[in-house]
Amino acid sequence: MLNLLRMKIGLVMLIGYFLILVSQSYAATPDSEGYLRIESVTISLMPGYADVHVEYELEDAFRVLAFMFGENDIKSRLLQKLAFSNVSVLSMNYTAADLQVYDVQPVYGDGLLVPGPQFRM
Repeated sequence: MLNLLRMKIGLVMLIGYFLILVSQSYAATPDSEGYLRIESVTISLMPGYADVHVEYELEDAFRVLAFMFGENDIKSRLLQKLAFSNVSVLSMNYTAADLQVYDVQPVYGDGLLVPGPQFRM
């Protein structure tokens, strides 16, 4: 019974290590965007802030790793790709995230609102 449990734990660890190695080599290719690919970004501008809805796709291997180890790496990768400053994550799952970007300011005097100087898309 104890040997069977050790075999199962060893198999899970082996699969996890394999997925990590495959994912690192997959993400290392020069034309790869990594394991997260942004599908669409919807920005709703409000006075002083912007609501941002992002839909993205994850590689299947990383879905398993995120399920096992949490979504923290997905969150940091997403925020790195979007390059917003002064942002908070309202909600997030494996396919979409809702963000709020602060310090949105009027420019050009015609009522157009844009997020602060770090806004890049």
